[in-house]
Amino acid sequence: MIRIVGCCLVFLGCIGLGWYLSGMWGRRIRIQEELDGLLQRLYGEIQYAGSDMAEIFGTLEKESTYFRGFWHNMQMKITGTNSMPLWEIWRRELNRRQLQKQCVRFLGQEERYILQEVGRSLGQTDRNGQLRMLEMHQKRLQNIYQKTQKEYAEKAKVCRVVSLTAGCFLVILFL
Repeated sequence: MIRIVGCCLVFLGCIGLGWYLSGMWGRRIRIQEELDGLLQRLYGEIQYAGSDMAEIFGTLEKESTYFRGFWHNMQMKITGTNSMPLWEIWRRELNRRQLQKQCVRFLGQEERYILQEVGRSLGQTDRNGQLRMLEMHQKRLQNIYQKTQKEYAEKAKVCRVVSLTAGCFLVILFL
């Protein structure tokens, strides 16, 4: 009886692991969606509202889920008596451990590069240059998002099937 219960637990653990791993791919997609929306909002705020960066970061903080702490810290640091350039503050905030644990580690190399480049272009060029850079990065991010969605369907299915197969194999092995 204990052997059967143990086999059931191993089987369910394998299935749970497969669902967890496929959920990680889904999280990457949700983070990309949020990042795309935030870049669009940033573009709109610069283009139409003409707000200063502290106000824009405050607005983005209210609309964000995964990047809320990032926008909050950005707003606090640029309103403080800090003499660092905006791009340096941006780079430091992207490398913070809390942000890494929360969302940046789920992003791919290209998305991280886009995030760094957005920060590098803000405050370095004139308004039109910033808007062109944001538009270019949005297009790149949308291309990456489409690729990730295709990969997600395949990889999530593979994770689930492999975990189910591994669970069955282990149950047969233990019995």
